Parts: sequence; structure tokens; C-alpha cells
Amino acid sequence: LQPDISLSFPLGAASLTVGGWGNVELGAYDDADDVTQGGGSSFNLSEVDPYAEVGFGAGKASIALGGVAYLYTNDDTAPANSSVNTVEVYGSVGIDALLSPSISVYYDLDKVKGLYIEGGVSHGIPLGATTLSLGATGGFSNNMDPDPDDVTNNFADNGFTHLDLHATVDFEAGPVSISPTLHFQINGDDAT
Repeated sequence: LQPDISLSFPLGAASLTVGGWGNVELGAYDDADDVTQGGGSSFNLSEVDPYAEVGFGAGKASIALGGVAYLYTNDDTAPANSSVNTVEVYGSVGIDALLSPSISVYYDLDKVKGLYIEGGVSHGIPLGATTLSLGATGGFSNNMDPDPDDVTNNFADNGFTHLDLHATVDFEAGPVSISPTLHFQINGDDAT
């Protein structure tokens, strides 16, 4: 379960968004093949990521600059614990043009001290009262593999990380929006 909450405020011609994202492991994932941050306890709030972002427009471009802290709440027996807490800064640009190209650059300031770049394209196809959004996102890492035995590794190698092809349909029901999404991911890195 991954709750996310955010609030946006006008800031002159820009906007300020503050929020938080969390990861709650609902089950007791303790098998050797399970992917877990919590280390085996059920209903475990294993990660909290507070963030802040300033966004503004420049012509057809939407620009965002921000930072996020990755805080792991479990003790030292868990795979991800407070020893791997870190902070990242980022910037992104999206263009309101054919295929809506975008690029984001992230730099980890603390544990990893590495660079991650992600680019993407998307296109909306009207379907009556809704829209089918098709897109592709690809990633590239540089210096994100500091130590092969360290849980702070984001990727096994430098270079191409993944290509994610996705499709989303948005449904509105009053103030509620439901967006089922289908992903097909091609991984270029052993850690993804």
C-alpha cells in the first residue's frame, strides 16, 4: 500500500508543492525470494518520503525543481533501515508539444552520490468522456552502484536501466479520479 498526500500553494507565477509518500507492507514478507524493506513484519510502514517542489511555466515548458528525503523506519534487522536514509534533489522539464517529451534529472546528495536521468514521451487519445494515455519512459544511471553489497544500491551497473511502456485510462466520479495503468517493462539493469 503506497499512500501519497500533497498540498500545492501559489507562489507568485510559480507554485509550491509539499507532500509525502509512504510504503506500507501489508503482509509478512520473509521468504528469501520476497522483495521487502521491512524484513518480515506485517502492516509495516517501512518508508516515508517527504518532498517539496517548486513548479513554474516558461513558454510551452513546465519546469519543476525539488528535493525528497528517503526515510526508512525499521530497525537494523530490516533490509532497509535508518542507516540508508538519504536526500535527493531533482529537476524536470516537460514540453507541451507533439508526444509531450519530458526529462528529469535526480542527484543523490548523501548515501549514493549518483546521478539518474529519466526521459519520456506520452500521447493522449480521446475516448468519449475519458482519454487513453500511451507513453514510454526510459532511465539511465551514472555512479548509482557504489558497493555491490550495500543496500543503498539503486542499480547494479551504470548505463541503461529500463524502458517502461505504459497505458492509462482516467475515470472521474465527482471528486474521485481512478486511473488504472498497465505497464510493460524491459529491464537493462540486473537490479531493476
